[in-house]
Amino acid sequence: MDKAALRNYFLEKRAALTPQFVDEKSREIVNRLVELDAFKQAKVIHCYASIHKNREVDTSEFISVCQRLGKTLIMPKVLPKGEMMHIEVNKDTAFKENRWGVREPVEGNIVEPDYPDFIVVPMVAGDRSRNRLGYGKGYYDRFLSRSKGVKVGILFECQMYDELLPTENFDVPLDILVNEKEVI
Repeated sequence: MDKAALRNYFLEKRAALTPQFVDEKSREIVNRLVELDAFKQAKVIHCYASIHKNREVDTSEFISVCQRLGKTLIMPKVLPKGEMMHIEVNKDTAFKENRWGVREPVEGNIVEPDYPDFIVVPMVAGDRSRNRLGYGKGYYDRFLSRSKGVKVGILFECQMYDELLPTENFDVPLDILVNEKEVI
């Protein structure tokens, strides 16, 4: 299967998940995420706001944990031409949904892509070699190619692909994958 067909297959699979499943398994994934040594050592965390209607792993609890632990939290804001801006957020930061339904910070301190030392990455599918299939716009690959932080993909176990995902030279492999059953 090519990337587009795989993307559709895994998006349909994820769309079939119940909200209860997403809530329960997201908590399990967050529990695994915060136990990683790389997370415990990290001072600056980059995390996206999950899209609930798309049945993404819910990042809201992870974001709360980062804030409770006093870690610096960075969140992305999409710009035209396939780029992202990275904004430091806190409990007072105002958010607004973009055209895809992603909550983004309205304003805040803008930081460089190499600032975070732990990056939580959204994904449609992953494989055991830690390749990532994203949404196909390239926002994260451009960001990750300029970042030195530990790149961690979070996904449900049903989003794991048994074979190697097709990759291109601009695709950035991740350092760690976390699902509700294991850390890869």
